[in-house]
Amino acid sequence: MDTEPPQGDDLQRMLVSMKRHVLEHAAPRRSRRRRTTGITLGVVGVLLLGAAGGGVAFGVIPTPLTADQPTATAPSSPSPTAVETPTGAPVVEDPTPVATPTPTPTSTRPPYALADPSTWTISGTEVGPVALGGQLAEETDDLEGVLSDEYSTCNNPRVSFWAGGGTLLTIITGDDGRIEALSVRGLAETTERPPTTAAGIRPGSTVEALRAAYPDLRRSSTSDRDPSVADDPYGGLTTTIDGSFVTFSTRGPDLPVDEVWVSRTRDAPPSEYCN
Repeated sequence: MDTEPPQGDDLQRMLVSMKRHVLEHAAPRRSRRRRTTGITLGVVGVLLLGAAGGGVAFGVIPTPLTADQPTATAPSSPSPTAVETPTGAPVVEDPTPVATPTPTPTSTRPPYALADPSTWTISGTEVGPVALGGQLAEETDDLEGVLSDEYSTCNNPRVSFWAGGGTLLTIITGDDGRIEALSVRGLAETTERPPTTAAGIRPGSTVEALRAAYPDLRRSSTSDRDPSVADDPYGGLTTTIDGSFVTFSTRGPDLPVDEVWVSRTRDAPPSEYCN
């Protein structure tokens, strides 16, 4: 008995015969197993694909795109770049605040003593206790015992003279009895001084002191005196104080102030008060 294993063609024929035998006897069962196996593999494949898709969706299983791309980060704001001043450029600094100078108030004299006319102030509104615009009787009732009008003998009812304490005060009223103008002079027979302006000018002051106190002086122009007198050195020098004309008259070019006139309507006293 030949015990040598088949080789070559014999071996191929034996293998084909055995394969056919196996297929003939096992075809129905193998076909059923393939179908079941195919269904099983299909279900498993679907489950695997679903699991893989879910893993990809929830980030469990990295995809090539997710694995290769870096994680996106929010853009950061650029840091401010310091601006350097070019070399040689002028450095501009904030100017140091400068305090605005407070205007110097107009000088005023201290409160006057009613019994002492030398302490009274000549302003654009009043002379001591007597004010422009007031009724004559009301403005002169405080003068009792200080100035007196008993020697006033003027033919003009609108003019009255009040004298005393080295002062001659002339008061001119309007038709309604209100005071329109005031005139201040000194009395030669006494050493007492008459009232003064806030700048220190009174009857008896020099023209030099007058011009130094009031640099804006001008010649009066509405006097009813002879025009040649109003325009020459004998005329008045006028300034404005508190909205009124204040005029200083002299008796000569080198003589001191003789009269101080205060009025809102005219810048020079009349040539005659009683006419």
